[in-house]
Amino acid sequence: MKGYLNIDTLGVDEVLMQPLMLVYPNPTAGELHVMSECPIVSVTLLSVDGRELLSRKVEDTYVELDVSNVPQGVYLMRLSTEQGVFIRRVLKE
Repeated sequence: MKGYLNIDTLGVDEVLMQPLMLVYPNPTAGELHVMSECPIVSVTLLSVDGRELLSRKVEDTYVELDVSNVPQGVYLMRLSTEQGVFIRRVLKE
């Protein structure tokens, strides 16, 4: 269904198999930095209702995303990698 984001729960084995991803600083007032042990293909910032706010294509294990123009609140960051799609919660101050 377009516009909705489905987040499944993970079992212990699935969590242990996820690649290491650091999203910092969190909370942030300006830039978010993402480091991953596997190459990131794209990064997308979504509102909690699934609207796409920012999107960027990447082909690296490190990316910076400027969120200074985004209002304060809670957001979801969708990280697409060669190993799958991962969601991280981000707080904008």
